[in-house]
Amino acid sequence: MNTNPHDFHYNSDLIGGSLMVRESRIVAELLLAGVDDAAWKAAILDENRLQKARPATARRMAQAIRKRLVRLPEPFWQVLSDGDDQLATQVAFCAALARNLLLVEFLETVVADAFVTQAERLEPYQWDD
Repeated sequence: MNTNPHDFHYNSDLIGGSLMVRESRIVAELLLAGVDDAAWKAAILDENRLQKARPATARRMAQAIRKRLVRLPEPFWQVLSDGDDQLATQVAFCAALARNLLLVEFLETVVADAFVTQAERLEPYQWDD
């Protein structure tokens, strides 16, 4: 493990998209089914299971979601696939956190401070910092 703080970098797609709960459910189903690369490509591109207008968009979204979900244990995929909307949203959020350390740090610092001070909204500078 690299312990030099000057070599640290965030390793994730910061603009990978929103939680994409509906799409995450579909990707979770594919992961649970253990599809191979050919079946993955067929589902995402040929069948357009994510219902995107462009194949490139479907490919990018599927890849971003897959990178998020593979960081969670398989039971999370099952809950995402079968759970109600609220639970599925929570699992999608956990997956986004697992993939994006910058988002975790934002929650731990900015959002936690806003919660403690009972702020009703975040100020524009807080997003920039």
